[in-house]
Amino acid sequence: MAEVKILGKTRIYPAGTQYLEIASDYQKEFEDDILLVRANGKLRELHKTLHGDCELSFLTARDPAGQKTYERSAVFLMLKAFYDVLPNEKIKKIQMDFALGNGIYGEFTGDAVLDDTLLAQVKERMKELCKERIPLMKRSVARANCSPRPCICWAPPRPRWPSMCCWPRTRTRPAFRRVTP
Repeated sequence: MAEVKILGKTRIYPAGTQYLEIASDYQKEFEDDILLVRANGKLRELHKTLHGDCELSFLTARDPAGQKTYERSAVFLMLKAFYDVLPNEKIKKIQMDFALGNGIYGEFTGDAVLDDTLLAQVKERMKELCKERIPLMKRSVARANCSPRPCICWAPPRPRWPSMCCWPRTRTRPAFRRVTP
């Protein structure tokens, strides 16, 4: 059992409890969805687990780290949707470069016309992925273990989900992975 100090009060949780479960106990006290926790000063995704006594605080999209998590999740969701809508051969590169006002600037390179029809299909696929409410897990993969295709991650912009995931591999679609050097 672990003593966890949250919002000035101490509660007992079993070691191994997911931060998501703890966050759900406190969600009603926040106007916005909890996106991350800070455990003893260190940011943690909601799928990670409690290891021992600690002090927890919760972050929402109103916090800079929470906003970045939300934005990154939206980008990964969009990337996943593009790869679902277009055949892999038609995508050479999708690159997100920098924030531009309230948006994010990106570039698409490939053998497809980036028009309103394609964007509507991508948007619809993003909505479908959100409705599936698939639990997401962050997983780092060594570059040496990555497929030759560019590796990416995705996560839907659903505030109660962890920020990144590894998409399951299928016969026609390689797994999407976070790559670390």
